[in-house]
Amino acid sequence: MVPTTSDTWETWVTFPYRFNATSALAIANQVLELEKAHEAYNETLLFGGSASQFSAPAMLAMSVLANQQRHDALLRSIGGLSAIDGAVVMNEELTVFGFGAKL
Repeated sequence: MVPTTSDTWETWVTFPYRFNATSALAIANQVLELEKAHEAYNETLLFGGSASQFSAPAMLAMSVLANQQRHDALLRSIGGLSAIDGAVVMNEELTVFGFGAKL
């Protein structure tokens, strides 16, 4: 994990597999999108909101399951990068900068 407020960490970390800014942001946006969908579902349940956008409880359950599966697959993919010799470099906002890092 590297800080979001500074890029001084880059002088201490080298990694052969680096994502460009567009790719790093795309990964972070996917994670955030899936987390927002999960939070919206939880708010609907916790605060007595209506799940009327879903035609039936089964549709709601399928939607939640699909989002959870996408979220899990994305996080497993990011975690899988750690199987490469070295660390995965990311910040607190889940922006993945690269992998195979050496400190």
